[in-house]
Amino acid sequence: MAAQPEPPPATATQSEPVPLPRQIFLDEAKVRFDAAIRADIGFVERLVWFWSNHFCVNADSTVMAGGYEREAIRPFVLGRFADMLQATEGHPAMLVYLNNVLSIGPTSVAGINRDRGLNENLAREILELHTLGVRTGYSQADVTNFAKVLTGWTIRETVSDPDHGGEFVFLRRAHEPEPESVIGHDYPDTGVGQGQAVLADLARHPATARHVATKLARLSLSKTLYAWRAGANRVMLNVPASMLGIPAVSLPLLSADGMPLGLQVAGFAGEDARVFAIAAAIRDLLAAAL
Repeated sequence: MAAQPEPPPATATQSEPVPLPRQIFLDEAKVRFDAAIRADIGFVERLVWFWSNHFCVNADSTVMAGGYEREAIRPFVLGRFADMLQATEGHPAMLVYLNNVLSIGPTSVAGINRDRGLNENLAREILELHTLGVRTGYSQADVTNFAKVLTGWTIRETVSDPDHGGEFVFLRRAHEPEPESVIGHDYPDTGVGQGQAVLADLARHPATARHVATKLARLSLSKTLYAWRAGANRVMLNVPASMLGIPAVSLPLLSADGMPLGLQVAGFAGEDARVFAIAAAIRDLLAAAL
């Protein structure tokens, strides 16, 4: 029986083009990792990742995740928490991720004319995760009222405004036109300034100081290497001598009234760059910010 001819070798098929959103994600990821690898001060880059996680957005929800970190996180990472809070909550990536672009005041002009209403995602996330923390005294009414305050915080449509599409815009006709009470404070309807005023007060709240200081301390030291003494709203970070090879160090993060202190390193002999970096970073980010 005659031998059958060999089939022709398979030709490499041309790979499918990468969809644009996926390509943007890959490019942004490369830039992010390159920045971490090449950073002159690794601790600063670690803080960038910390704050990006604290104020996280989902890359599956928006192609703006990379731009969000550059525009709303990095410029403020060694500055004031209050400034970063304003920048992140008003960034288009956050507004898209937490559906605030769909939130309309029930009695606003747009709310009366359209079959769409209030979305509480952003308000709840700000109170529960970004500022006060869970079980810190705010109520469902606070969430709802804060959501009304944030109505009108949306983005420009790309189809109708290709030059500025995707940018933040305050849409007055979608904003709930009423004064609101949030966490015991009354805020008159001043448009976008109403939401900015609530964010400013949340940044200065003692519960925010406790929540953020605790997360920063956990970032700085492994959970197995520090112990907490908490009472009367005071939090102390105790760094054991066995870790540093020096006398034990206490970093007072909060005063008795819950407000942040300038950190002091007590019982300290010699110089340890890691402790100074931790103390300086938390002091600068909290003491001058909240």
